[in-house]
This record gives sequence, C-alpha cells and structure tokens, in this order.
Amino acid sequence: MLYGCCETFSRATFTLMIHRNPLYYIIRVVVPCCLLAFLAVFTYVLQPSRTERLTIGLNFPFFVLRYFLLLARYVPNVAKEECTVTSV
Repeated sequence: MLYGCCETFSRATFTLMIHRNPLYYIIRVVVPCCLLAFLAVFTYVLQPSRTERLTIGLNFPFFVLRYFLLLARYVPNVAKEECTVTSV
C-alpha cells in the first residue's frame, strides 16, 4: 500500500469481538441492590412504634456489608488481570 510519503507499509487488521453476559450482572448486582434499596425505604414506611422498624434499621448495615463481601467474591476482579498485546 502506498501512502503520502511514498513508502510501502504492511497493513494488518484485527477484529476483536468481546461478549459480556449481562444476565450474570443483573442477577448478582442489580437485583440485590434493588432489594436492599427497597428494604431501606421499607423501614421508613413502618410505624415508629413498631419494633420491626428498629430491628430492620439496625440490621440493614450488616445486610449491606455481607452483600458487598459476597459480591467481591463472585464478581471477577479485572484490576489484577490485564490483557497485553505483544509483537513477535
């Protein structure tokens, strides 16, 4: 192939197709986050005199902490792995 500087260069074209399964992230991340958000709002719907409101309100941070610990185990960590392209 000739370019403006009249030198010949080889051209290599690569096509990379990456597929991500969105259902995995919806089940593992989105649905539990929505359920935890609903639980947080639900504590304000309960009457203040009910003991369930206090119980749910006190246990909610533990639910969130436990969920994030489980999430860290199941979701792959991409910060430790990197893809390198080298030439031969």
